Amino acid sequence: MANYREHVPLKGSERVVASGAKAIGSANPDESLQVTVLLRSRAQAEDAKARNTKATDGEKAAVESLLQKRAAERQHLTREQFLAQRGALEEDTRKVEEFAHEYGLSISDTHQARVR
Repeated sequence: MANYREHVPLKGSERVVASGAKAIGSANPDESLQVTVLLRSRAQAEDAKARNTKATDGEKAAVESLLQKRAAERQHLTREQFLAQRGALEEDTRKVEEFAHEYGLSISDTHQARVR
């Protein structure tokens, strides 16, 4: 199991206390907090490996061609196809689950193919 004790701040995740904010008390330990974690897609993971984030001429042409078609004429992915092409990687999901369990957090739901 991975060791998540050494934290690395993510760029842009820093938060500054709002001007005039005041602590009003401790958090209630009996209340729960739900958090949604959005993971990178398979395509984003592949781009990160290849360090290629720019669309190719072929990809741009495919998008232009798609825009010329009416919605009814377009080919739509099944949920299984969407998961295979755009869903989150099982490895990334597993890492989040390991982190949650290491810190005593529970996971209420997981969807590898859900989008925002």
